[in-house]
This record gives sequence, structure tokens and C-alpha cells, in this order.
Amino acid sequence: MSVKSRLKNFKQDEDGGMIIFSLYLLMAMLVVGGMAVDFMQFEERRAKVQSVADRAALAAANIRNEKDPVEVVADFFEKAGLSDYLDGDAIVTGSGKTRRVEVNTTMDMDTSFLGLLGIDTLETVGGSIATQGINSIEVSLVLDISGSMDAETYDSSGAKTGTKKIEALRSASVAFIDELINEETENLASLSIVPYAQHVNVGSDIFNALYVDRKHYYSECVEFNDPEFSTTAINTYRTYEQGQRVQILPHKDDKPAEAGYDPAQAISRPACPEEWYEEITPTSQDEYALKRQVRALQPQGATSIYLGLKWGLGLLDPSMRYSLSVDSAFRDRPQRFLPRTDPDYHTKVLVLMTDGANITSRYIKPEYYETPSMVGHWAENTTEFFFHNYFGTAAPDKKEFIYRRFAGPKDVGRGTDGTDADAITRSLCNAARDNGIIMYTIAYEAEPEGEALMNHCATSPSHYFNATGGDLTDIFTEIGSNITQLRLVE
Repeated sequence: MSVKSRLKNFKQDEDGGMIIFSLYLLMAMLVVGGMAVDFMQFEERRAKVQSVADRAALAAANIRNEKDPVEVVADFFEKAGLSDYLDGDAIVTGSGKTRRVEVNTTMDMDTSFLGLLGIDTLETVGGSIATQGINSIEVSLVLDISGSMDAETYDSSGAKTGTKKIEALRSASVAFIDELINEETENLASLSIVPYAQHVNVGSDIFNALYVDRKHYYSECVEFNDPEFSTTAINTYRTYEQGQRVQILPHKDDKPAEAGYDPAQAISRPACPEEWYEEITPTSQDEYALKRQVRALQPQGATSIYLGLKWGLGLLDPSMRYSLSVDSAFRDRPQRFLPRTDPDYHTKVLVLMTDGANITSRYIKPEYYETPSMVGHWAENTTEFFFHNYFGTAAPDKKEFIYRRFAGPKDVGRGTDGTDADAITRSLCNAARDNGIIMYTIAYEAEPEGEALMNHCATSPSHYFNATGGDLTDIFTEIGSNITQLRLVE
């Protein structure tokens, strides 16, 4: 065979071609596998450094630890063999009842395989911040006092406890106050109490600090427009509509079995609560007064979670700073919102509790609530009493006088009017989250719709509690303790 023929055959011969391809593929696999090894080693070391930083920060921030916090952090890293990764001394702020420790780390690692791609080292920065104690903390306790709170509670097995919900709430609220308001938190922790049913009575101080078109002097409730449920702020410059003194739905005690209604019982559960203990208590550290109020709470009326929530958030929003009559130690409250990483960060917490769900709220139409005589008429007569005694069997359609302003979940989508109450509740919770307000929520033997709302509004799953009768005091105590306990901030 000639040389020319041999060369031609060699050119056309494909034997062994896969070997070359396999070699390239093997090299690529080695590089990719090596990259994975480098990244795994880097992540393992990073996780170890972060773990030491977290433990060191927590130990150094513990107020009961009498050692120098800077030395505590350095000792943790030295014993872990990671001193080279500690980026300077720990930063310690606070004194006495509070302490904040910031630990910063830097880490770089030489690579074994990524160098083939020109990456000789992997680098990262990290750290941890821990704090203990209270440093300017504002809390709103928003409590459901609707009529269903008169029911008996159940234990986890479903058996009745012999205790009414409102009784359990009183005890639980006292326990919460004990955790939050004490000698250690003096002039540091403030508490606002917001009882709510169908409406919220803001009290005369807040009412008079706002611009409100007053129609009557029975109570002080304020109406919001729909867009105001998308913000935590309270507009202190606009003129508000006063809540009606009206009772749309009869209470069982107002409607005896025999025909007719007793005029003396005409208004017993007004939409706007009227008792002193049903009013908002803003930004207080008066332990005696706070306990006196929660011990006096009584169930009444329907449920408007969104209104209780709106006022609870409003009392944490700096828009209300100059509208509250408060303890002299808290004249700068509500303070401005700050990120947790800010050295001047102060905690804002809202605790929201319900035993039910939003219920459709009904109002007298504006054209029947214009003159003083109209206002006075509805202030003295429930609608049921009015229709029965003035019209008898010839009573007109009640829709002529009454409209739905907010629609509960059972009425939404059924062709009824009224803003979706659950939707505006969720909107408020989203606004609270955007402002960094920590929200603890409690569904207390609540309806499924109420449970869903509380779940949505909680800052995290660990901030949501589904409570039965015997759990409530323990839950309130746990929340109060969590607010001040040693914790990682970042």
C-alpha cells in the first residue's frame, strides 16, 4: 500500500475518537466536581464562623454575664480556633438594663480547583447582633371584647372549663402587664390598651385632639375612610365623622319572648362602646390603672378586628405623637420607625387577639342621621324596637334605613354592599410589617376566618398562637417574656 493510500486511510479512520472526547469530558467533570468541593468547604467554614459569632454575641449580650463582653467574644473565637476571622473587637452599646453586642467577621479561603478558572480565593463578610433588655419599647394590646367573649371556654380536649372567655382574658391580660410593666422596665416600656367590639371608643382626650364633627356626647368613636386602612398612620389634620350612637341588631336581653319591646331596654349594646373601661388607654406605665381596666372588661357587641387593629397600630405610629396625653417619661412617643440595625432602634410590638371573625357592620344611612332630632331618635331606640313599635306588621324594608359599611367574610361575594373587612385587615397588617412592627396574634377559639387572619398578620409562624381556654394566660405570659428576652437581632 502506497504512502498516499495509508495517509488517506488514516484521515478517514475514526477509531479512538471517543477517547479524546472522553478526556475533555473528564477534565470538565473534574473541574465542576472540584468547584463543588471548594464551595462545600467554604460554606462549611462560613457556617461554623457564623455559629460561633451567634453564640458569642448571645453570651456577651447576656446582662447576667459580668465579664467584659469584648473579651467574651474574643474568647469564643479563640477556643474555636477562628480568631483570624474576627473583624476587630465586638461593638458593645447600652448599659444597666440593656445591652447590645455586634460581632463582625471576615473570611477568605484559598481554593483548590476554582483556581483553574482564575478564582484563587473565596471571600465573605458576616457577623451577628444580639441584644437583651428593653430599650424604648412601645406595645399595643388589642383585645376583643365582643359579645361572644361571654361564652364558656373549652380545653384542648374539647371539654368545657367552667370559665368564660372574658374571665380568662382578664387573667391573661393581668399576667401580660406583670411581664411588661415592672421596676426593671420603668420609663422604658409603655403599654397601650385597645378594647374593641363593633367599634373602638378612643376616649375624650384623643377625640378632642382630633378634628371630629361631633353629633352626640354619648361616646367617642371615629370613622375612617377605606384608604386609611392601608397605613398605620392617623391623619391628625382632616375632619373625621363621629361614630353613630346606634344599636342595629337586638341583644337577647332586649327582646323578650312576649310581643313588644321594653323602651327602657332599647339601647343596651351600642355600636360605639360607652363604659370607661372600654376606652383606649394610650402609652401608659401605670400598672394599677392598666390592671384595673382589664379586670373590668365586659363582653358586648359585634366584632370589627380592623378597627381595633387600626387604633393599635396608630398608637405606635409617630403621626400620633402630639395627640396623646401620656406619662411625662413618654412625651417623645410614639417614636419614629427605624430599622433593627440602627443603633437607636426601639421595639414596637402589637398583640392582637380575637375569639371570632370580622362581622358585617351596619349603620344608619346618612340621610336618616342628619339632624339633632334624628341623632337623638336612634340614640334612644334600637332599630328593632323602632320598626316593631312604630310600624308593627307594616314595617318597611329595613334596607331603606340601614346600609352595610364593612362586610364580614360571610357577606362578601353575596351581592351585598360594604368594604371587605378581611381585606382591609390584611392591608393594615401588611403596612405594619413594612414599618417593622412586630405582631403577635392570638386566635382564641376563633372561627376559621379569624384564624386565617391571625395567621396572616403574625410576624412569623412563631408569633401566631391558636389558643383554647386553659392556654391564654400562658400565651400572654410567653409573649410578654419574649418581648424582653435575650435574642438575636441580626
